[in-house]
Amino acid sequence: MDSRWLEEFLGKLTNVHQTNEHSPRAAQIFFKKLIEEGEDMVEKQKDQDRQKREEQQFPEDGQPHNESMEDKDEERKISMPQVPLEEDVEGNQSSVKKIKDDVNVVDTEDEYETRNSSYVRSLEEQLTQCKRDLETKRSFEVELRQCQRELETKESEIEELKKRSSEEELRQCKIDLETKKREIESLKKRRTRQDQRDVEATLSLNRQSKVEQDFKDFASDERIDACIEIQNIYKGKMDINARRLTCMMFETVYEYVLTTKGSMTDAFKEISKFVIENGPGIGHHCFQRLKTREEPVVKITIPLRSSGSEYSRDVLDGLLLSVKESAPKVNTDIFMKGIKLEILRLAQERKGKRSCRIIPSMELLNHLDDYLKACIQLTWRMVTQVPPLKLEYQTFGFHRDYHKLHAEACADGLSGQEVCYLWPGLVVGGGRKIILGEVILQR
Repeated sequence: MDSRWLEEFLGKLTNVHQTNEHSPRAAQIFFKKLIEEGEDMVEKQKDQDRQKREEQQFPEDGQPHNESMEDKDEERKISMPQVPLEEDVEGNQSSVKKIKDDVNVVDTEDEYETRNSSYVRSLEEQLTQCKRDLETKRSFEVELRQCQRELETKESEIEELKKRSSEEELRQCKIDLETKKREIESLKKRRTRQDQRDVEATLSLNRQSKVEQDFKDFASDERIDACIEIQNIYKGKMDINARRLTCMMFETVYEYVLTTKGSMTDAFKEISKFVIENGPGIGHHCFQRLKTREEPVVKITIPLRSSGSEYSRDVLDGLLLSVKESAPKVNTDIFMKGIKLEILRLAQERKGKRSCRIIPSMELLNHLDDYLKACIQLTWRMVTQVPPLKLEYQTFGFHRDYHKLHAEACADGLSGQEVCYLWPGLVVGGGRKIILGEVILQR
């Protein structure tokens, strides 16, 4: 290999490098091929140089060269093509090495470009994703602002509704408060008229305290007189039976009067309702009667049973209060016949029972007219009290809170035993006990 070949080789490398500048991969392949050929040629040249030096130092005959031989060799050197020196070869090797380094650089740049392109694609994908996320975020922000505006609108509406509702509720509460105040005031007035347990009108003719005292006196006066009358009629010692009979008669009168008072109250309800509803018509009818000088009596039809419609409580309370005040003046004659018949009927129902051995007759009842009238007067005053006073005669098992034993000092161990009333007890409408009932044990 001579210098011309090396020059051609280097020219090819330079040409390939220039022509394939924009195609690194093709240049890389061709460079590798040329480098391999160049390395082979360099190795061969080194071998040839080494062999020639050995031949010059040691000829084949083993004798050193003489001057003539040297002259011949010099002539041969002049006639033979000039062989490149070792320095030239080393310079060529440096050029080849430089080209190889360039090829390695190109290979490294190609790998870098490959990695760089992957990284760029990854960055582009991330950028695309970021753009999408940004668009999504912007759309969310738009929706958020819209929702915030709607929320502010709704809050304004709610505040307006609250304000309006609060004003309406306040107005309604004021109306309800005024209504309750009127109701409470009415109840106070009604309670003042009704409840006279603690405070009584000292000018009242039918005070509760007076009725309680009259009840006690009645048991020791009129009742005893009636018992004596019964004993005189039956000509015997029948003290217990006489007491029991007078008690039964008193209970019957009470039940009869109590029922009458209930019917009267129902009638008052209907009358007050009728008068209020038909007041103008009644007034006009009465005026026409007076104007034409007709009979000054007006007949009004009142139903016996309540129709269930509303009535004026104030009017009813006023009527009942008036009845209470007039109770001591009650006409007892209107009750006498009905009460006597009721006593006889109940006596027949109780016939044969051991509670009382006396069966009253109409003759006996006629002898006891004064006692019956006194019973009617007292019970009517009791039931017209506000609240009413009640008889207690239906607890048939002995109880210390309701009973006292007749002529027996000790009542220990008698709780729950069957008893028979000789005189009823007295309680107020709410259940407060005023006078205990007088009883004996049932034998």
